[in-house]
Amino acid sequence: MSATWSTHANRATNAPFSVYNGTPLPANLLGTTLVNQEQAPGDFTASGVGWRDLRTTGGADVFTITGGTLTVRLTDNANEYVIADAIRIERLL
Repeated sequence: MSATWSTHANRATNAPFSVYNGTPLPANLLGTTLVNQEQAPGDFTASGVGWRDLRTTGGADVFTITGGTLTVRLTDNANEYVIADAIRIERLL
């Protein structure tokens, strides 16, 4: 799972992206990634857009979803402005 955003000097350096298995309840939280949105997402490029993989604190970047719903939440609990642009999801078989 990856995210992209537009960069600017007034963006948060700790934008919290949280991934949930289903609805955003504490029991469903799979992990949270703090992202520096002042820097361009640069893990890879697809269709001319830079993306950043959303890895958990422990380094996991694969999330197992057991139901039919995946939720990615970006909150403003950060030190500056947070920007939501797009989330890229790849299914692994």
